[in-house]
Amino acid sequence: MKASEFKQLIREEVRKALKEALAPVDKSKLTNKVAITVAIARTLMNNAKVGKLKHMSAPDGITHYWNPKTNEYVGRTEQEGRLNQGTFFFSDALDKTGNLNEGLKESAMSDIDLMAQDAISFNAFAVEFFKEYPNIKKDEKMGFIKWLKTVYMEAKKNK
Repeated sequence: MKASEFKQLIREEVRKALKEALAPVDKSKLTNKVAITVAIARTLMNNAKVGKLKHMSAPDGITHYWNPKTNEYVGRTEQEGRLNQGTFFFSDALDKTGNLNEGLKESAMSDIDLMAQDAISFNAFAVEFFKEYPNIKKDEKMGFIKWLKTVYMEAKKNK
């Protein structure tokens, strides 16, 4: 077998393995896209090295990324020509720099608790919360309302 035939055989096997691995993946969640930069490529590679992301690369320049904790498919890069040229497609689970969104941090939680304690009513607290955290999407707001009510009630109870 020639070296070129062997390489082709390997490529075909990798494509077959990728196709099987990606069969259950929900690609419709990759609703965001930006041009790949050196910083994005470096962040994705570092996150994959330290285990913050799982990844699988195909010989055709496409690399797929998963959240290792949830096994959720979160992004892919499509390289075009030279390294760091192409497109980064990602879900809302990643930010545009290639890092997992961790949700609200602990420091934010204490700020939210204080905001709830100082509010004169639940409605005033909700308005203040959404003003302070404007990047919560409208379709997510209804899910937050129930959580906010719990936070508000607990904060008032512990005041």
